[in-house]
Amino acid sequence: MSRNMHGLSLEEFMSRAVGGDPAALIIDARNPNDFGDGYIPNSINIGLEDKYAWWAGTLISISTPLLIIAPVGKEEESVRRLARIGYENVLGFLEGGFETYVKSGKPIETVDALEPEEFAELITSGSHGAAQILDVRNPGEYANGHIDGALFIPLGSLEERVGELDPSKEEEYLIHCGGGYRSMIAASILRRHKFENVTNVRGGFSKIKGLIPEMIVSEEAVTV
Repeated sequence: MSRNMHGLSLEEFMSRAVGGDPAALIIDARNPNDFGDGYIPNSINIGLEDKYAWWAGTLISISTPLLIIAPVGKEEESVRRLARIGYENVLGFLEGGFETYVKSGKPIETVDALEPEEFAELITSGSHGAAQILDVRNPGEYANGHIDGALFIPLGSLEERVGELDPSKEEEYLIHCGGGYRSMIAASILRRHKFENVTNVRGGFSKIKGLIPEMIVSEEAVTV
């Protein structure tokens, strides 16, 4: 693992992100809310505070070269947890974390967010218009209860099923999971695929369901 514990200057970091062959994937290991407030374009958010290594292993090829944006002081942990599942192609982490990038004046991107109450008001009033609700939980969670009319694509299948979404990439997607962690991962994946109109629903289904009980339905377990 020690060979992967490289602190990189911003110049080194960005040269590997855009000039590598292949270009490295940036994993931003900060929490979802911090990521949504600002991130390096084309990053994927997989927060260190939850199933970080599991989701990295599910979503990213083990051969992919990786760069890490870690919470300051958590750099070693972010690399170590990947190494434990065999991810050794980590090129390094950005010294000083995301703040180093911010201070450079380089462009950042953000992800819009809705609080559960805002989301509930939006859909019960019908003011969400043509926006599509996207549920990225697992099949068992979905079967136990979901928003009527929501599009269901489990997070683990999103990358391979992104072609099922609006090909014009103009449709708006309101993304939720169970608690808000997976939905930001999903939002970051869609943004990498150039879907601009994505909104993360904070708190997820655990917060939503009590606010809109009349819109919650359940069914037998689904196969995806």
